[in-house]
Amino acid sequence: MSSRVRIREIHPAGVGPDELVGRHAFAGVSIGNPAYTASRLPRLLQWATARFATFQLVMGDDLHRHNWIGKAKGDAGKARALAVAESIPTHCLLRDVVSGYPGDRVRIVSSESIYGDPAFSRLCDTVTRHYHRSAEFCKVVSDDVEGFIRRRRRGVSPSRLAEVSPEQCVAYVLEELAIFSFLVSRGSTVQIYPGTNLSVLKRLSDRTLEAPTTDLSNQICVDLSMD
Repeated sequence: MSSRVRIREIHPAGVGPDELVGRHAFAGVSIGNPAYTASRLPRLLQWATARFATFQLVMGDDLHRHNWIGKAKGDAGKARALAVAESIPTHCLLRDVVSGYPGDRVRIVSSESIYGDPAFSRLCDTVTRHYHRSAEFCKVVSDDVEGFIRRRRRGVSPSRLAEVSPEQCVAYVLEELAIFSFLVSRGSTVQIYPGTNLSVLKRLSDRTLEAPTTDLSNQICVDLSMD
């Protein structure tokens, strides 16, 4: 089964697949990503546990509130409640599948637990300041957001009940970068994505873009394909 999960790209480019073995890794769980379904999630975990010392599945329930701000008419509390409700089926599936693995090897991390750490607030501020200070960084993030919106309009991305503004998409990306920086700072240096990582993440790992934090430039980004 695990042979059907394949590495498509690794950033930085000089890192080989063998250099991933034994590291600590994480994956941000995207609601609607086909990798997080009953047919594919077991294969992803088999692949990950065969390579990494630990593997964290990071639920972005709080993060996904940005996708619901429009539907919630700007009410952040309501947007978060909608995001949490949307994530419940995926969270239940994760719990069921992860229960078959030792707790010290695979675990689910709620973004809520990260948001409560004072270090995370500081990281958010740092990433946001960098976005406003660095024209190149701002351009790369903006290009990623424009690409996402184009794909969504073509119906490639999972459907949502409410349109998301470019401003909310930028806020989502910056907050996600802060989450990833937080996780790397605590030892999880490999970020796994079933699909194609954002250009900003790849360029930060390749060190061709000035990073808001050292940890983001030390992160290894892995794009996976699952067939």
